[in-house]
This record gives sequence, C-alpha cells and structure tokens, in this order.
Amino acid sequence: MTRRRSLSLAVLALPIVSAVLIAGLFCDMLAVDASGPTGLRVLNLSGVWVRGSVALGDLSRDGVDDIVIGGSDGKVHAYRGTGAKLWEYDTGNASIEGKAAIGDINGDGWNEVVVGVGSTYTPDAPGGVWAFTHDGTPLWSYTSGDFNDDGVPDGVYSSPALADVDGNDNGKLEIIYGGYDAHIRVLNDEGTLLWEKFVRDSVWSSPAIGGIDHDGKLEIAIGVDSHWEPPPVNTEDGGILYVLNGEDGSVLFRKQIDEVIMFSAVAL
Repeated sequence: MTRRRSLSLAVLALPIVSAVLIAGLFCDMLAVDASGPTGLRVLNLSGVWVRGSVALGDLSRDGVDDIVIGGSDGKVHAYRGTGAKLWEYDTGNASIEGKAAIGDINGDGWNEVVVGVGSTYTPDAPGGVWAFTHDGTPLWSYTSGDFNDDGVPDGVYSSPALADVDGNDNGKLEIIYGGYDAHIRVLNDEGTLLWEKFVRDSVWSSPAIGGIDHDGKLEIAIGVDSHWEPPPVNTEDGGILYVLNGEDGSVLFRKQIDEVIMFSAVAL
C-alpha cells in the first residue's frame, strides 16, 4: 500500500527578487534560499511527493517572479513569491516529474505555463503536455503516443523548452520536448504538431535550444536512450546525443554514448 504524504513548500520572504529554490527527490520540503531572508513561509501542497524542479516566472505582470511546481498527484501549483496562492489545476492521475516552462508562447503579453505529465510511477495514467494561461486556465493538451503498446499514452519526463525555432510566426514560441514514446516533438503555441522525430527509444533528457552552426537559425540538442540494433540503424546499448534542425527535425548529427542518458539535460 502506498503511504501518501503531505508536501510543503517553504518560502523565505525575500527583500530581493532573485531566489534559489531547491527540491529533493521524494522530499517533504521545498526550500527557497537567498541572502538576507526576512522570514519563512510553509505552503502545504496536496501532492504525494515532488521530483521536478521549481520554475520561476512572472505570471502576474507585476515585475516579480511567481513560483510553479508540479506534484505526483498530477496537479500544477502556482504561487506568488509572497506565498499567496495564484491557482492550482489537476491534470489527472499522471505524476508530474519535470520542470514547467514559463514564457509568452502566443504573443499576448502574458506568460503561459507548459508542463509535461506522466511517469513510470503512474503507468496507468495518460501522459502528454499541457499548456495553461497565466491564471491557470487550460489552453490545450497534447497526448503522447503508446510506444510500449500497453494501451496508455506514455509519459513526458522531459522538461519542455520554449523557443521560436520555425521563425515564421512573428516571434511566437514553439514547445520542444521528448517523451517516453520515443519521439522528439515540436508543437506550436496552439498545441498543433509541427514535426516529430522517432528516435527508437525512450527520451528522459530535456532539450537545449541554440544556434550552433552560424546559420542564423536555432538547433535542438537532446539526449535519448538507445539499444543495440543492427544495420541500417547501427545503434549500441547506451544513449545518443541528437542535434536536430529546429525548423523540420532533420538530423544534423548524432553521437553514440556508452551510457544511458536519463536525467541529464544537454547544455549549450
């Protein structure tokens, strides 16, 4: 029997905007720490445990970062830096293990929240990606595929990245992520699939976006799992670093690594 535990979010009231938020695996406490604290607040969350990192971003347009965190019960929680609750939304029974992405994806002047849902700890719950307005209203959700053929859409551990990788929609941001369903995907701000790349094994790593070849366009770098397959696939047990064209997902290059790439995000 699973023992449910109450989660708490500890927030130090800070005289400055910047803060460092620290979350531990299966922890009961999230701590916000910075120099010059003036007090401590504890915010009770209705989850079981938190594995994902805390995200900071201005959801209120007051010039101060707000706090977004996901729980193992599938709920997304948003708080002001003062500890006041902004909103909460229940995506279902699928655990949220990745870090939310915060940014103005549709150019309306407000930051949106994008989060991946689904976990190996909740294999019977459907996975995918959700997007919310600044006030927690769902914009859309995109359901994953079913790579393991168990009848349930696979989860998304990867933390989504936001960037204008297509460069053709007046600066609107695309959502880039990988899933347990062995796909790397790019969605537009309305949740419509722009392209997907089947990589033949699960994706746990989070993507990095940047210009790495001086062509003025953005590339996507991400790690994936791999297993041995003979020619023409030519992969070994371990992991693969993929670098993809951000516009269409074509492979610029890939590098085989002899270890699985799981929780490590690529850095550029």
